[in-house]
Amino acid sequence: MSDEQAEVLKALQRKCVASTDGCIGRDEGGEISGARDGVCGAKSFKANGFKSAQWSPDGTCILTSDIAPALRTFIVPQDVLSKPGIQTLTPYATFVSPEPIYAFTPYPYFSLQDPSTTLILSSIRSHPIRLTNALYDSSATATPETFTSSIVASYPLIASTEDYVTPHSLAFTTDGTHFVAGSDSQLSIFDTHRTGEGPVETHRTIPSKRNKLVGGGVGIKGIISTLSISTERMLAAGMLERKVGLYAEEGRAGAIAVFSVGHDKDRYVQLHNGQDKHDLAGGGVTQVLWSPCARYLYVAERRSDAVLVYDIRVAGVLLGWLKGRKAGTNQRLGVDVVPCKDGHEIWAGGTDGAARVWRNPWEREGGMEADFEWQAHGSPVSSTIVHSSGLLAATCSGERIMPPMRFEESSDDDEEEEEEDSDSEAEESDELDESSPSSPPPPGSPPGSPPGSPPSRPGSHSLSKETKGSSKRMLSPEQPSSNCLKIWSL
Repeated sequence: MSDEQAEVLKALQRKCVASTDGCIGRDEGGEISGARDGVCGAKSFKANGFKSAQWSPDGTCILTSDIAPALRTFIVPQDVLSKPGIQTLTPYATFVSPEPIYAFTPYPYFSLQDPSTTLILSSIRSHPIRLTNALYDSSATATPETFTSSIVASYPLIASTEDYVTPHSLAFTTDGTHFVAGSDSQLSIFDTHRTGEGPVETHRTIPSKRNKLVGGGVGIKGIISTLSISTERMLAAGMLERKVGLYAEEGRAGAIAVFSVGHDKDRYVQLHNGQDKHDLAGGGVTQVLWSPCARYLYVAERRSDAVLVYDIRVAGVLLGWLKGRKAGTNQRLGVDVVPCKDGHEIWAGGTDGAARVWRNPWEREGGMEADFEWQAHGSPVSSTIVHSSGLLAATCSGERIMPPMRFEESSDDDEEEEEEDSDSEAEESDELDESSPSSPPPPGSPPGSPPGSPPSRPGSHSLSKETKGSSKRMLSPEQPSSNCLKIWSL
């Protein structure tokens, strides 16, 4: 049997063994609800779609982030490969956030056997960086008190204006004693044991004026959207301004090299035989990943159908690119590097719902088509991740879909009743605002202090157009979405 036939057979054997489809359904309020087996019983969450997913380091759980916003922990059934049929996935625990979650990463020594290690580090807008327990469920009674009680540690990052700085990227160091936070032109290093304290080191990615005057210093400016640490302890930082910086000693040392992505025109023409450079267009780096050998760096961008491949032994020189990713969208679509016995593979999902695999892309130059693919979802695949055993893969999807507006006839009397209901709802909303301030605690407050309840969201009001005797009311549409997490056997 040839290698190509073997891959085709392998693709045909790939099947879904677990999914959230069976346990999640829409309730009357336009929300998705799902019961879970565990401490807090049934719960519901908004149908906004999964933003990203990660395997826990011990491989027992799938950790997800969605637009609700919330972090969810799915414990993988032990009999997922042996039990026939498609098993139902339900979240074991949910951490409800008062504000959007910009980034999250699990503790590198996460072990389900030791609940003290089941920790997730997250960056929440206008709040300190939080370390929470992935097994604590706060969805049953989502209040400021439950939000605070689920927090294990807090690490404030405060600007000169005394506002909280929200990092766009997070990465634990190899030993788990520190973590790196990437924000606007800044790398901040925190000691995980110093809860309630700011960074122990701060490095600006822009060279100082003094260094420029003496002709030295290299740097880049912009929002650091992604971080990745190699097995050789080198930190790669990607920016939305299409820049990449490499830093020694997990970010504690200065910049080794900085370069722009997708602009090596001469090298591109050489590899691509003069074809259109549109294949390398992108809207900003969203993910950087190291190869297991730490020699190659993979760069993914938003609004780009290519994953760029760089050999960091000659930083900034493009080795090749992975074609046909189908990621021409502002939505972040994740990429995964998967070690295998003869090298490594790149797994990625696209807007067409397909998952694609490139085998050993470092062995080739120029544009490379995927070696095989399969249809995983009916909507954009936001994450495609492979278990460390190589026996399982997980994919998640989700997008907002705006349905057509619905119209219905209503009389003047109905409109008067509706206005009265709207006024009463507004009064209740004002009372809630007064009793539950949404502002975060001031800098310097002790860790674990209540950050305040999430800001109240205005009710959904229908738009009306008056006519003689009656009106045609345009109803506010629900926002259904394809919100699905699947586990596949490989």
